[in-house]
Amino acid sequence: MTNPSYNPFEDKTIHMTTDQTQPSPLNERAPFNDVIEHHDIVQAVQAPKRLEQWPKWYQNHRRNSAALSVLIFAAFIVYHVIQIIGDLLSGK
Repeated sequence: MTNPSYNPFEDKTIHMTTDQTQPSPLNERAPFNDVIEHHDIVQAVQAPKRLEQWPKWYQNHRRNSAALSVLIFAAFIVYHVIQIIGDLLSGK
């Protein structure tokens, strides 16, 4: 920096490129401890860890089951709210 017209954009030592590697998809399934790795070995296959790794028919079945469960729970709550309002209006 002894040169008064130093321009950092022209300094070749600042703009050296480094090799960056993209993570491998296999690294996403790498176990974070020995228990999970052992569990996969006992099963003889790696168990799916995310919903996208399950078969398509199971994904749809699970989504439909979840929606049905939420609808049944909501109907149960609405029924009880109506029952409570009816009891309040009748004076029980």
